[in-house]
Amino acid sequence: MKDDKTTQECRYNPRNERFKRKYFEWEKGANRKSEKTLDIIRRAIQVYECFHGLKDVEKIVTPKHVVAFKENLKKQNKSVSTLLNLTKSIKAFYEWLAKQNGYKSKININDLEYFNLSNHETMQAKKSTYKPFPTIEQLKKVVEAMPSSNELEMRDRALICFIILSGMRVEAITSLRLKHIELDKGLIIQDGSEVKTKFGKTIYSYFFPVDDLFKETFIDWHKYLVNEKLFDLNDPIFPKTLLEQDKNNSFKYECVSKNFWTSTGQVRMIFKEAFERVGLTYYNPHSIRNTIVQLGERVCKTPEQFKAWSQNLGHENVSTTFTSYGNVSIYRQEELFNQFKGVQNE
Repeated sequence: MKDDKTTQECRYNPRNERFKRKYFEWEKGANRKSEKTLDIIRRAIQVYECFHGLKDVEKIVTPKHVVAFKENLKKQNKSVSTLLNLTKSIKAFYEWLAKQNGYKSKININDLEYFNLSNHETMQAKKSTYKPFPTIEQLKKVVEAMPSSNELEMRDRALICFIILSGMRVEAITSLRLKHIELDKGLIIQDGSEVKTKFGKTIYSYFFPVDDLFKETFIDWHKYLVNEKLFDLNDPIFPKTLLEQDKNNSFKYECVSKNFWTSTGQVRMIFKEAFERVGLTYYNPHSIRNTIVQLGERVCKTPEQFKAWSQNLGHENVSTTFTSYGNVSIYRQEELFNQFKGVQNE
């Protein structure tokens, strides 16, 4: 099984599965890995096992086995980032396995270094790439063009405004309840026990200082749910569409239900349609976090202010904000360098 496309046909080695199950339990309990991350790790180990014909895991970790696996991935024209993610996941599994009773003598810990990529490949995989994102002005244009003649249109418009206002991840927003918002303070309480935050952590964040259009649109929606729809505090802020049949037994989509979205697909569709309406390139909801970071770099005047801005995005370390979302757009880079002209003569 030399091609990872065949892994779907690859069955399993019961003996290997027992150890893998213990490893996944350890990763989840000790390292707090999410199910999404665990699925990636499972896939990586499975690809490696299948390539080597499902032999016992301790028998396929010699330098010869590891090098053959890496060379096969390269022949498939896998990207260096894919190579890095796969090899790191597999190496971590073997590092754990080598410490288990009965395996310390079967796995040469030095052989695991063969999973490493070259320095050049590692640098290529980790290099920062520019991630395009919309400007606040573009987002304002998008929202202004959105209709609001019925509940669904009101919800969709408020949804985009709230993502701009909060910078929250989509998964968290789809699980947000009315009780998690304190409008008078502009406070969002992302309770990790109820809201699908990253790593299940609780985040206290405030509305970002963006255009009043976004804030007012969201507040109007929040009040509509409470005062007109009589939603209670445990109901979703952005509920699913209610499917109803009219007198002709045809489905109509005009109202919201009291149910939560079970996926983020509809949110992305709302964004796509909104950007297409004004003829702009589609930007996914997560790109708004880049927009917010760039705004923060412009308005924050002290390290403490940017620390608060970063924390508001749910980042414990400012470095995360800079390295993951802090790319300077080529247009802003030009503006900044134009400001440097003549500095040497001062």
